[in-house]
Amino acid sequence: MACKCDVGLSNTGTACTPLQAVARQYVMVNKYKADGTLNKLVVAAGTYTTSFWNTQLNAVADERWRPIGVVKNVADEKADNITQSFNDGSTAFIAEGARTVAAFLPGAAPHLVGQINDARCIEIAMYVIDKDGNLIGKEIEAGFLHPICVENDTISASYVKNDANATISGINLSFTWSLDEKDENMTMITVDEMTDGVSGISGLLDIAASYTSITTDGFVATLTVNGYGTALTPVYDKGLVFPGDFSLFNDSDSLAVTITSVTESTGGGVYTFIIPTQSTTDSMTLTPSKDGRDYTLTIAAKVVIP
Repeated sequence: MACKCDVGLSNTGTACTPLQAVARQYVMVNKYKADGTLNKLVVAAGTYTTSFWNTQLNAVADERWRPIGVVKNVADEKADNITQSFNDGSTAFIAEGARTVAAFLPGAAPHLVGQINDARCIEIAMYVIDKDGNLIGKEIEAGFLHPICVENDTISASYVKNDANATISGINLSFTWSLDEKDENMTMITVDEMTDGVSGISGLLDIAASYTSITTDGFVATLTVNGYGTALTPVYDKGLVFPGDFSLFNDSDSLAVTITSVTESTGGGVYTFIIPTQSTTDSMTLTPSKDGRDYTLTIAAKVVIP
């Protein structure tokens, strides 16, 4: 930071401030909302309930929280400051050193590597949840907790396989905090200030759909968690309830379709739909709705009547 004119020494008195413990989770967010304003969290007593955290996790894409799983072996280290040395032995400060993070996600699936690395393509920031359950961000605006910005293109995830030394499989994670971030701006909402804790929150699952047994008055939808399970045995999206969790739209006629009934299979995740008679070649969009899931892939897979 360059020196400012007409600024003297700052006061150095100290008062009680809780200190951050080692990181347990990182929560990725877009730096900006769709309207161009910064993502941030309102600071208000009594706000932080399970319902509130769920709202953050299920928000629209540009405002959604995307937690990365529980991390271990966290190293959050700041490099030495950059200085210039002179022939007389003196030095001049140029810039603060970069702060980098390295961590391990034990037991994380290979699919998550791609999900994390996708963040390189946009401007992101992160909240930190420490092992005590405190939520760490930065205070740059009164009344708000802002996420901490990450240096563009530095986030990296790579899969580590189990080996003969009994090393558990998982993901190595690394990134660099933005060079513009200042340690002195770090602050937190403590777990004691929350009605319900934030620790352990999970990101959304991407749900894909395949459609079979399609007729003019019904079809079968198989909903699976994209990227998880095995090639033969996927993880199914179970427990959706009719009518509240489903809507259907006939794209060809531009009309909503009132579903007659939905029956879930005994094992779960396979849903049989009965609908009013539609026309041959009509294309329809099924839109499920349930917290904890993202149905973008399901919506993209159309039900086309043969």
